Amino acid sequence: MSRRKTGRRLEKRIAKILEEYGYTVHLTQYSFREFVDKTGKRRVFSQSNDIFNCIDIIAIKPDEKTLWVQITKDTNVRRKLLKLEDIEWNFGFSRIWLVIGRTQNNRVERFDIYELTPTYQLNKIGHIYRGKIYLEQETKG
Repeated sequence: MSRRKTGRRLEKRIAKILEEYGYTVHLTQYSFREFVDKTGKRRVFSQSNDIFNCIDIIAIKPDEKTLWVQITKDTNVRRKLLKLEDIEWNFGFSRIWLVIGRTQNNRVERFDIYELTPTYQLNKIGHIYRGKIYLEQETKG
C-alpha cells in the first residue's frame, strides 16, 4: 500500500475516534490532477491539501479549544515539528497535537499523542489504543 493511502487510512481512523469522543471533525481533502504525458499515457496525481501545510484534522467541541491534529507514521518527528513551528499559533484558543502511529507487526497498533506547547516543545500527553484515548494528564483548555 502506498504511503499516501496508509496515511489517509490513519487520518480516517483518528477522525472516527475523535467523533466518538464528541468532536465535530474536518478531515483535509485530496485534490486530483490529470494530464497526458509525452507518450500519450494518462496520468493522475493526487495532492494533499493539508491546512497550513501541516494539519490533517481540525476538531471542535463546545467549550473546548479548537484541536489541530497532525498525524504521521513517520519516525522523523523533527521534520513534523519544524512544519508546526512555521505557524504562529494562538495557544489561548488552540491545542495542537502531533499523533504518531507506532507500528507493531507491520500494523499501527497504537498512536502516541504529543501536544505542542507555547514554547514550541512537544510534550507526550497520552496515547490512543484500540479506539480509546488515554490522556496521562488533564490538558483540557
